[in-house]
Amino acid sequence: DLMVIMLVSPGDEQQLLQAVAQQPVAASIAIGREFRAFKGGEIYPGPCGSTVNLAVAIVGYGVSVDGQKYWLIKNSWGETWGDFGYMKLIRG
Repeated sequence: DLMVIMLVSPGDEQQLLQAVAQQPVAASIAIGREFRAFKGGEIYPGPCGSTVNLAVAIVGYGVSVDGQKYWLIKNSWGETWGDFGYMKLIRG
């Protein structure tokens, strides 16, 4: 097996889109109480926290029927969180 490591510059959305199109991308994000309580069923608009404190995998991206851009992230908290362990996080 060959593992590919790509470094994405912080804040470079285009570079991140290209990387996620190739493979899941490990990311660290800042979360708060609202993020922890997310139940799924919608695109999470924020707020996020101010201190980076969680690692997630960005596994995809898309645009909702009403035009909202989002990242599809996989959390490590199990299937009872979010949408079976996933979240659509607003992009941009």
